[in-house]
Amino acid sequence: MKPESLPRIHKLPPLLSNQIAAGEVIERPASIVKELMENSLDAGAGTIEIQIERGGTRIIRVQDDGIGIHPEDLRLAIESHATSKLHTPEDLLAIRTLGFRGEALSSIAAVARVSIQSKAIDANVAWSILYDPLTGDTKTGPAAHPQGATVTVGNLFYNVPARKKFLRSERTEFLHILETVKRLALSVWDTTIRLQHDGKSCLHCRGQEDPARRVRELLGKGFVENAVRVDRRSDAFRLWGWLGNENAHSSQVERQYLYFNNRIIRDRKLSHAIRTAYGETIPTGRYPQYLLYLEMDPALADVNVHPAKHEVRFRETREVHDFVHGCVKQALSKSTVSNSRLENSILPARGDYACPTPGESAQVREAVLHYRKDTPLSITETRGGLSTDEPRMLLALTDRRLIVECREGVLLLDIAGARRFLARTRLERLAENEVLQSRPLLVPISLGINRELPSSEDDFHELCRRFGLQLNFSGPRTLTLRTIPLILEDTDLQDLIDDILESLRSHPVTDSKAQASEMRSILARHAGAPGFQFHSDSLRTLLQQLRQAGSDLTSAGHAGVWRKLDPRLLDEIIGDAL
Repeated sequence: MKPESLPRIHKLPPLLSNQIAAGEVIERPASIVKELMENSLDAGAGTIEIQIERGGTRIIRVQDDGIGIHPEDLRLAIESHATSKLHTPEDLLAIRTLGFRGEALSSIAAVARVSIQSKAIDANVAWSILYDPLTGDTKTGPAAHPQGATVTVGNLFYNVPARKKFLRSERTEFLHILETVKRLALSVWDTTIRLQHDGKSCLHCRGQEDPARRVRELLGKGFVENAVRVDRRSDAFRLWGWLGNENAHSSQVERQYLYFNNRIIRDRKLSHAIRTAYGETIPTGRYPQYLLYLEMDPALADVNVHPAKHEVRFRETREVHDFVHGCVKQALSKSTVSNSRLENSILPARGDYACPTPGESAQVREAVLHYRKDTPLSITETRGGLSTDEPRMLLALTDRRLIVECREGVLLLDIAGARRFLARTRLERLAENEVLQSRPLLVPISLGINRELPSSEDDFHELCRRFGLQLNFSGPRTLTLRTIPLILEDTDLQDLIDDILESLRSHPVTDSKAQASEMRSILARHAGAPGFQFHSDSLRTLLQQLRQAGSDLTSAGHAGVWRKLDPRLLDEIIGDAL
């Protein structure tokens, strides 16, 4: 469209320019929480308290016990491009703080009412400032406040109604805030972080010396137990953290946490390096779960790519990609049984099955020698069904795999694979209107909800009830679980509910068949969760159930359940271990 007159170039008013900047930095209430928490962490806070009301649309208050803000800098703090973290152009080449652009507070103040209270580390008196974006007026004065700072943000987007229309429900915005707080809490484990919503405590992470405790607290015991630890270095890089094993994957990418020098990042090239390292161990359409920390000299990367500071540009992209890919691949390969040699260390087993003593080892050797003449020299799929004779357990390899003797030879039994197969078989045979058999919990369990329901409460109740999960909502973010399916032995119930909520979001509410199919997949995965207490009775029951499910061990459905072992290889391993 041709303008009627020649437009003249002019400088934008400060309020308008800050509102434009806010469009890039402040997407929703969670964006404000992220910016304020990063400022608190940069200030060396040992404790951060976040209080929000109505999903953050009414009030967001972040208080810390960091070094605070100098009283003379309070007015400057809400001006654009004002920061204490950069001084020279050279500082931009090696950024060591989470914040650095000097845009966060000015952008927030352009779309909400902002007040700051602070007492600097060497000050005797605390001071406060209240800023009105419409008039640009500020009010300052003494205040009662401990060392540190409190930033209060009220009535978000009150002066930009168009932006407010794009906000979701209060519950949805709260869940985004909760996820943001979790991600930041995983970047620093020695800081205590508390989150309150509408006066109710939602999250309380105490400072930890051990990162694993923070990980277990935020991501659940199941994540850690189904994860492989990785910690590898090169001359320039270090990658450490947790990689979900072949059983830990989901239909969404939400359980992928990647940090660069403790900064939350999203990087397609690094995501590609990690995903390809998993290869075919993760089914198509599923995503691996991981929590990884990449560390290097900050001068080797540029984080000044986007105002939201999620993106990083590495100076040696290919070198970083290959390093991450190699670390992940090597860590995963060492966590599985090699096709040429069993690399798992022999550990004491639970229940009736302990590792053989030196006196008992002769019996194991004798059983191995008995099959040495007729068995091929490679590990191959078994070609027959389970023997009708009572199988005999020879050895326990960790708590996941057993070596069993039966008519067909010496077989390696994968406990998790067998349980998943049985669960999958039972679920596939479930008639359309049939309810999966369940067992009541001795004590009902309260679980938190950090995602939106995929459907109405009534529809969600009915879907869960059909699959053996009887539950009711005991609060806006809490449900009480009363029964679980019999096919689940010792799964992490919080992980189960999170997985259900996360996975069902990708299926239309009206597509009941797709939701039922997804529920079958979810329960089958969790049926193979660690924690199965195997003893003589449970093993006998497991083998009987496998017989009833089908005796053709070479069928595709039994893949990952049984493998036949070369007794000479087994003898070598036992000889090395005893």
